[in-house]
Amino acid sequence: MNQQPDHTQGSQADRIDHLVDLIMKYKRNCIDTDEHHELDEWIVDNDLNMHLFEDLTNEESMKEAVEWMSTARSSDALKKLKSQLHFERPRRRFSILMLLFHCTIAASLLLLLTLSLVVINRE
Repeated sequence: MNQQPDHTQGSQADRIDHLVDLIMKYKRNCIDTDEHHELDEWIVDNDLNMHLFEDLTNEESMKEAVEWMSTARSSDALKKLKSQLHFERPRRRFSILMLLFHCTIAASLLLLLTLSLVVINRE
């Protein structure tokens, strides 16, 4: 007897793989009764599943998807996308606070150097 594994448990990826397998068997007309029943349950589970199944089994929409994929991969499409991309270096904004911060550090270093020289000269 052909016993199906329980796909209600396990990872989401395993469930998706199983559903893809069922849909492919359906499209090839080699799905058995239990698998067909399981696929039907998934389809009627919610409207999104029903629309997805219709899209995946509709020959016209699949042809459109294949055509779109083939044009999306062409070098012309790539050149078009590249021509639409524009990169600019972000401009650094002058900030009074940054200038004040750098001046404070410079003054602190100068004061430290001066005090070090005074201590060294006393010895």
